Amino acid sequence: METANRQANLLQRFATLFVERFRALSWKHWTIATRLLFVALFPITYFFISVVSYSYYSRISEVEQELAERGKSIATAIAEGAEYHLAAGHLGELNSNINSIAQTDENIYRIDILDTERHVLTQSTISTKNLPQHRSIEAIIKKPVVWIYLLTPESKPSGNNAEPHKNHHQAEVLGAVRVTMSATPALKKQTSRFYVEAALALLALFVSGLLGHFLARSLNSPLRTSMKALHAIELGNYSLQLQI
Repeated sequence: METANRQANLLQRFATLFVERFRALSWKHWTIATRLLFVALFPITYFFISVVSYSYYSRISEVEQELAERGKSIATAIAEGAEYHLAAGHLGELNSNINSIAQTDENIYRIDILDTERHVLTQSTISTKNLPQHRSIEAIIKKPVVWIYLLTPESKPSGNNAEPHKNHHQAEVLGAVRVTMSATPALKKQTSRFYVEAALALLALFVSGLLGHFLARSLNSPLRTSMKALHAIELGNYSLQLQI
């Protein structure tokens, strides 16, 4: 029983202490200096958090958009140049070309040349430095085919076949180019820039906090004196003099 009573008393004391601490944190129990400091720092802190968050997510979005556009351009260029090598079966030269392209851009993780059945015919050397985040962009390798009708206008067939003497251009699909882009190098650069921006913003927040603190202290004394004077007047003491 005594142990239970001690535990109950300890819990009651802890609850009482918690309620007192919570009341002390209430706005009504703040001093004038604390209120002034809060009014000065709250908008600045909110602005700091908003700017830093926007800067972080905008840089990530910028990296993703840049990689998508660059990957599409690279895949399209390779697809246009790979048509001859793929049709002639020169996979060795094609592999040499895509390896040269992959070495010129650190954001390229891998380049694959696929056939019509999505099997890998050849691929560039895989970059071991850029693993965590990547995305793939594909472009179709097409071989233009021109159909030439040798019929003369006099031998034009009747019916729905209109103007058979004209040439018809078609394209034969030979395969596809798949370019896998890694966001690791670009994110490293953007992260370093973000840290610089965040440090400068944090420094500005710190300076603003110091200025707000000194401003609150300078306004605290006159306001406290004025409130004491008002309280004394409320009690009937009209002989006080305030320096303006």
